[in-house]
Amino acid sequence: YSTNKHYITEMKDDGVRLFWEGKYDETIKFYSGIGISQPWAKFYTGAAMIKKAEKQYYKCLNFIDDVQNNRINSVASNGVSNRKLYMNLEPDFELMKQLYTTGYSILEAYLCEDSTFLEEVNEITSTRLDWRLEWLDNTKVKFTPYWNEFQKENAAIAAHQEELRREKQEREKAIYQAIITGFMNGINNAISGNTTRQSNNVSTS
Repeated sequence: YSTNKHYITEMKDDGVRLFWEGKYDETIKFYSGIGISQPWAKFYTGAAMIKKAEKQYYKCLNFIDDVQNNRINSVASNGVSNRKLYMNLEPDFELMKQLYTTGYSILEAYLCEDSTFLEEVNEITSTRLDWRLEWLDNTKVKFTPYWNEFQKENAAIAAHQEELRREKQEREKAIYQAIITGFMNGINNAISGNTTRQSNNVSTS
C-alpha cells in the first residue's frame, strides 16, 4: 500500500468483481456480452487480456525452467506433480500475441476517453508491445521441442498405465475364474458323491 497512490475500490459491475478475483476469461466474456461503451469496461477488458496472456506466458517460462532443471516429475507440497500440473497448460502463442496486441489497443482507446486508471495503464503497458511479442517468439523456439518431448513422455506413461491396468484386470479375472471353478468343482463333487451314496443304498436294499 502506498499513500501516494490512488486506489480504485468502486465495483461498478460484475466485470470489475471478476477482474479483481483474477478470473480474466470471465471478465472478457462479461464485457463482450454487454459491450465496452463505458470507459471502465474498456480498461478492465484490455487489462484482462494482457493479464491472461501474461499468465500463460509465465507458465511457459516456468515449464522451460522445470524441464531444464529436471523438475518435471517433482511433487509440490500439495501433493500434485509438476507433470500433472503442466498437462493443463495451453501453450497457444498465437493467442497470446492476439491478447497482448488487442489488450494494448483497447487500453489506448480507453485513455482517449478517460484517465481514472492512467496509473494502472502505465504500469501494465510499461513494457513495450513489440518487446513482448519478440519475447514470445523467442520463448516459443525454446518451448516447442521441450513440449513435444513432454507430450511423447505423457503418451508413453499413459500407454504403460493402460498396460498395467489390463494386466491387473486379467489377474483379477483369473483369480475369480479360479474361485468360480473351485465352487463348481465342489458342487459337482458333492452331487456326484450324493448320487453314489444313493446308488449304494439302492444296491444294498
